[in-house]
Amino acid sequence: MFRVIYSTSFIEILNFVQMIRALTTITKVIFPLLVLVSPTGFLQAQAPVITCPGAAVTYGDQSNNDAQLWNAVTWWDPIVGSHDLAENKAPLFVNITDACTTGTLKVKYILYLDLDNNGSLETRVDSDTLPAANTIHYNNIGLAVTAGEQQPFDARPVAVADKYRFDLQLDAISPTEQKAQLIWRSSPTATTMAQLPYGTHKMKWVVTNDCGQQSTCEYTFTIRDEKPPTVVCINGLSVNLMNINDGSIQLWASDFLLYTEDNYSQGNKIAIGIRKLGTGTGFPYDATGTPQTGVVFDCNELGTNLVELWSKDSAGNEAFCETYILIQDNAYFCSDSSIVGGRITTDLNKGIAFVQIEGIDYFANGFPLVGSPSQTNSEGYFNISNSLLKININGMITPTLELNPLNGVNTWDLILIGRHISAGITPLDTPFKIISADANKSGTIDITDIIQIRKLILGVFTRLPANSSWLFFDKDHLFSNPFNPFADVLPQHINIDSISYPFDFIGTKIGDVNLSAVPSGFSAPLEDLKDKTLFTFQDQNLQENEEITLRFAAESAIEGYQMTLDLAQFEVLEILPQGSLTMDNFGQFDSVLTMATERPNQRFDLKLRAKQAGQLSSMIAVSNQITYSVAFGANGTYKGIALDFIPIQKEAMQLNQNVPNPWRTSTNIGFYLPEANTAATFTVVDEIGRVIYTSTDVYTEGYHAIVLDESVVAHAGIYWYSLTTTQGQLVQKMIKI
Repeated sequence: MFRVIYSTSFIEILNFVQMIRALTTITKVIFPLLVLVSPTGFLQAQAPVITCPGAAVTYGDQSNNDAQLWNAVTWWDPIVGSHDLAENKAPLFVNITDACTTGTLKVKYILYLDLDNNGSLETRVDSDTLPAANTIHYNNIGLAVTAGEQQPFDARPVAVADKYRFDLQLDAISPTEQKAQLIWRSSPTATTMAQLPYGTHKMKWVVTNDCGQQSTCEYTFTIRDEKPPTVVCINGLSVNLMNINDGSIQLWASDFLLYTEDNYSQGNKIAIGIRKLGTGTGFPYDATGTPQTGVVFDCNELGTNLVELWSKDSAGNEAFCETYILIQDNAYFCSDSSIVGGRITTDLNKGIAFVQIEGIDYFANGFPLVGSPSQTNSEGYFNISNSLLKININGMITPTLELNPLNGVNTWDLILIGRHISAGITPLDTPFKIISADANKSGTIDITDIIQIRKLILGVFTRLPANSSWLFFDKDHLFSNPFNPFADVLPQHINIDSISYPFDFIGTKIGDVNLSAVPSGFSAPLEDLKDKTLFTFQDQNLQENEEITLRFAAESAIEGYQMTLDLAQFEVLEILPQGSLTMDNFGQFDSVLTMATERPNQRFDLKLRAKQAGQLSSMIAVSNQITYSVAFGANGTYKGIALDFIPIQKEAMQLNQNVPNPWRTSTNIGFYLPEANTAATFTVVDEIGRVIYTSTDVYTEGYHAIVLDESVVAHAGIYWYSLTTTQGQLVQKMIKI
């Protein structure tokens, strides 16, 4: 007995085979579609993605033009009229993302340029066919990329192989992202960002992957000047109205311009304009659209007026500065411009000349409200316009004079101030003399004031550091205590809180307590004084590098003195003050020495070294070069100062000790011959009498010198040298080491 587990009929088998054949046919059609919609197949069909700018790009330039780039006679910028095209760095790059798994990207760019800046693209650079170094094919759009005019753009002083050339650089950012950049290359490893001329250009990127997919990116970009010009105003003007339209004046922008400059536009390509402050915004134009270059002021604008001075470059960048114009009517063209004024005098009622009327002059926001060019005449009178006072009712008048700080100031003033300080032996008898004595403006009179005035006399100070040359005070001021004027607030100006005039002042010269200052402003030189204080010295002949000490002691009783010593032929080795003198009594300069003392019978020593041979009396002198040389008697009488020299007695002859002695490399031996055409023999002998050196010559009358060196006296030891003439023989000893 048989059991059937499974049985299949022939027909069932045939149906199965036909089913398999049908599935095979379906698979041949469907499988490619399945591949396409699978993840891998989908990525292979995707185009590269370029990060393309969504709009036009502007690269603003703030730098100065590079004269080595885009500068040749073949280039021309019509905007500024120059063969040197202005340029700026252009970061022309894109990032590319691609998911194609089968290979690398093919990237190219096409750069379209407007190199003549006329608004039309005429030149292209194709990265598939790049030009040679320092070359661009100008005007090749519509032609082959290598056609057009070959023009240079790199004038750097380097080898041709190192000149810039256009190139394409690809950098991997990640496995699926790359950066493509237009660059300049100067060697296989040296690259830089390309610098392109001003204008509106276009950039096109084309990217193809190995799957046959392609993407493009195209955008315009503009390179332009965005740096405003520099404009610098002069620091204010002061003018008078003219007799035009009952008082007016026109001023031009150029009147206020110190300079203007720009990184792109040059010369007359920079426009300037002007307007009154607060009358508009932006660069000023007139009604016709032309730059406004002038402004007019009239009688309604007396005083200080602010203006804006504008500068505009060829790219439309603008800048401005503010300054002021002071409008005055000193010719009195405006109504109610009558003259008012005042007088400035000394305490002795002498008019003071050349005083500047700084007044009508206090400041607001750094600008004077109104000023006056008034200056006192030789009698001390000054005039100003009443109309200026009326528009500055809260102003003030303040005279100033800094002319000649030494006018009337000398050592006699120091003597008088010292007497005032010394328990009031002879006190200063007016408040203005006391104010004059306060050199450091401390409100007290003490030794510090004497020291500062003395430094002014000595030339150490050219002006008093804490005070003015002159001070001026309201003449109507009454001192509460004439012997202590510092107890009051000293009125150095007159307020214009009401129109009351004349405006009179009293002036005092700081440091001049005996009122000897010349009010005309210039100290009159003292006449040649017959009575003189003498400093006496024995005249002598000096040789080069010889040292000498001179004692300066006045031969007669004096209260004090001051002087300048001309010492151009000496080196000052040491100043040796004696008695109560200190170094504060001296001023030392390159070729002169100044000295001043307000004490009687003072002396000092001066150690000098002669720079050359000569006679003492012709090598030193008294002058007035810095400090006026004068002595003062008991009552302040002037005495001249002179140097007196006792003549050299004409002996048979002189033979000086050699200098230096002992000596090593060379020594100088001086001698004096009293008669002309003297034959003299000079001889050097050693310790045993051997002649080492001898010479004979004919000499003129006067001082002479012989120099010995190691070539003559070679060995160390003791030597004697002699000078022999018809008058006899002189011998000296020297030591060679």
